[in-house]
Amino acid sequence: MRFKRIDQIDVKGKNVLIRVDYNVPIENGKVLENKRIVESLPTLKYLIENGSKIIILSHLGRPKGFDKKFSLFPVKEELEKLLNIEILFIEDFLKDGVKEKIDSLPFPSLVMFENVRFFKGEKEGEEQYVNKLSSFGDIYVNDGFAVSHRKEASIYNLPLKMKEKCAGLLLSKEIENLSKLNENPSKPYVFVVGGSKVSTKLTIIDNIMNNASTVIIGGALSFTFLKSQGFSVGKSLVEDDMLDECKKIFKMANEKMVNVLLPLDFVVAKNLEGGGKRIEKRESLKEDDLGLDIGPLSIEIFKASLKDSKTIVWNGPMGYFENPLFVNGTFEIGKAIAEETKKGAFTVAGGGDSLLAIDKLNLFSSFSFISTGGGAMLEFLGGVEMPGIKVLEEVL
Repeated sequence: MRFKRIDQIDVKGKNVLIRVDYNVPIENGKVLENKRIVESLPTLKYLIENGSKIIILSHLGRPKGFDKKFSLFPVKEELEKLLNIEILFIEDFLKDGVKEKIDSLPFPSLVMFENVRFFKGEKEGEEQYVNKLSSFGDIYVNDGFAVSHRKEASIYNLPLKMKEKCAGLLLSKEIENLSKLNENPSKPYVFVVGGSKVSTKLTIIDNIMNNASTVIIGGALSFTFLKSQGFSVGKSLVEDDMLDECKKIFKMANEKMVNVLLPLDFVVAKNLEGGGKRIEKRESLKEDDLGLDIGPLSIEIFKASLKDSKTIVWNGPMGYFENPLFVNGTFEIGKAIAEETKKGAFTVAGGGDSLLAIDKLNLFSSFSFISTGGGAMLEFLGGVEMPGIKVLEEVL
C-alpha cells in the first residue's frame, strides 16, 4: 500500500479535516469507555504541535436523522479533558457562516462537527454535501481504521475531492501491524475466532487458511460448523444457509493441512438467562439445549493449542458474553493468549466483545497489538479492498 502519512506532509497553518472513529458507549451524557478517543490522541497532538486548525469528523451509532442521544457533544467534553484544550462544537456544519467562523480561529485550534450520520448526504455520498465538507479543509486525514471498510461520504467521497490526503498515525499503525499477519507471519500461527455468525467471518476464515497453522472456532458460530459435520446442536444458534460453506472450509483446511479445532463440550442452558445451566459434551446435546459457552475440556484443548505459538490473532467471544454466566470461556482464552505474549508471541486482538473481555481482565498491555477495528480488521485480514484506505493510495 502506497500512501502518505501525516508526518510526511506540511500541516503548519493548514485546515485539516480528520475522520476518526468516536463511536463509543455513552450513558447519561457521559462517555463510558474512551479507548477509541485515546487512540486518536497522538495524531491530534501532532497536528496541534505543528500549528494546524483541526476539524474533527465522526459518527456515533446509526441515527435516522438528528437524534440527541447520538450527539457527539459528550465526546467533545471527554476530548477536552484528555487534551486540556477548548473545542468549538458545531451542530449544523451545513449552515451559512460556519466557514467564516472556522477561518476566524487562530492556529492551532480544534473544531468538532456534530455526528456526520445526522446528515443524509453522509450515507448517500451526496455531491453537494461532500463539496461543503471539502470547503472547510486544505488537507484530509483518515485516522479511523475501524470505519475504513465503509464507503460513506466522509470516508471515501471527501478524500476524492481533496488535493492532499494522508493517513493518520493510528491508521498507519493499524495497517503496519495487520499487514504482518497477511505477509509473512511467524509460525505456528493460531487464529481464534468466535462470535455468532459464520457469514460475517467467512472471508477471513477462508483467507486465513493461507497462513494459519491452526484455526480455533468458538462462540455460537461453532454450532453451524458442528451441524455441517452431522452433530445435533439442540436450540443453539445455527445459520443453515452456511452449512455448505462450512463443509468447504473443512475441505480447504484438509487440503492446506490446517488444523481446525471445534469445542468438545459446552456450557448449556434452557434459555439465555441461564435456566438449567450445566456442562454437556457436544455429542450429548439435547433438543432443547442452548449452547452458550465453551466447556472446561474445550478450554484446556484450546489453551494447549495456543501454547508456544509465534503468532495469535483473536476476534470474537467464546460464548454469550452479554450474560456474566457465560463469560468464562472468553476470559480463559484471553488470559491464555496474554501468557503467550510474555513468551514472545506476536498477539493481536480486535472486535468489541474481545476488547471488552481484555479490558475487564486489565490485559490491554499484555497483547502485542490491539486493533480498534472489528469488522474492519476482519476485512483487512480477509484481503477485502477497503474504500477508506484505497482512496488514500497514490504514487509517492
